[in-house]
Amino acid sequence: MRIALISPGSFPVPIRYGGSSVETAISNIAPRLPADWTVTVLGKRFPGLKARETKNRVTYVRLKETAQKDYLHACIQYLQKVPHDMVQVENRPAFVPLLKKTLSCPVLLSLHSVTFLKPRALKGYTPQSCLNHADHIITNSRYLRSLLNARYGTSTPIHPVHLGVDTKRYRAHWNERERTARRLRSRFNVSRRIVVLFAGRLIPIKGVHLLLKAMHQAVKREPRLLCLVVGGSRYGSNRETRYVRTLKRIAKPIRRHVRFVGTIHPMKMPSYYALADLVVTPSIGPEALGLVNLEAMASGKPVISTAVGGIRETVDTGKSGILIKPSRLKRELAPSILKLSKNPSVRKRMGQKGRQIAEGRFSWERTARQYAERYERILQDKIKGHEG
Repeated sequence: MRIALISPGSFPVPIRYGGSSVETAISNIAPRLPADWTVTVLGKRFPGLKARETKNRVTYVRLKETAQKDYLHACIQYLQKVPHDMVQVENRPAFVPLLKKTLSCPVLLSLHSVTFLKPRALKGYTPQSCLNHADHIITNSRYLRSLLNARYGTSTPIHPVHLGVDTKRYRAHWNERERTARRLRSRFNVSRRIVVLFAGRLIPIKGVHLLLKAMHQAVKREPRLLCLVVGGSRYGSNRETRYVRTLKRIAKPIRRHVRFVGTIHPMKMPSYYALADLVVTPSIGPEALGLVNLEAMASGKPVISTAVGGIRETVDTGKSGILIKPSRLKRELAPSILKLSKNPSVRKRMGQKGRQIAEGRFSWERTARQYAERYERILQDKIKGHEG
């Protein structure tokens, strides 16, 4: 099979210094598709990257055009010169109508959220038009499939496939993990602290302000607590926005209990999970999935998160972590942090269960296998349709 994946073009692929779940998914799924397939990833050119290269059996073609319209036309020109059996658009619904109009192969839309179904991102198209032009849609959760059906009523078949986590990279050998944790604890001078980790973008929907306010309450009863805030206002950026300044004001009275780490290279993140005792992701918006929770679970860490969106499909409350309804976050987040901070045996039990779930249900190998099976069925249906 010859398949082309069209990246949004916002960040380099394979992922380097930053990127969203979209670039993370492309970087991890494409190399794990069947070895006898021809897999091409189209993206934009970034400094330091070649116009064309092959890594791990995946050919990356990087186009110069920077404007989205020009980028799409450049992708189409390439695909017309080099035909493929299937083309998948990653999280850019506005690309689909023109691709479907100009290409003869099936055009799939892989959606990670509804962000790019908003009017300003659709370039004059309606959401229904973009969705209905796709031959098939793949979502990263059952929740997102339900949302698309309820909100837009598309006639296009929708197939949920959960994203994954690198279960090898996010779980080093125990002794190595202990050495890494000791080294980082020494660096941050937190050897005797209970480390609460937040990892993600510093934007209101992630609920970081609620975590910091909960820390105000929790440290009164457990002074060993330390909250590490890893991430920036944008992927790969430490620009100090109004919201980031608000977070720092909230943290100032408990500055001994909060550290703003900033953005971290993706390859270094496993070390920070190794350092943590528990991970908190208090999202107040409808997260479609939540890769941070999967990374925490793969790292053997208990998760405190919100019972919203696709998070409910990944975190098993009471087993691999604690889920809190958004309306109860202000009341229940601090007690939940205290519950886990004071019970190492509970943390260990939840961490072990999370690791078991990550290995069994959320490895990238499993995700890539489900994608490949879906592609094969779609192509077989097309062949049968022509024969009929």
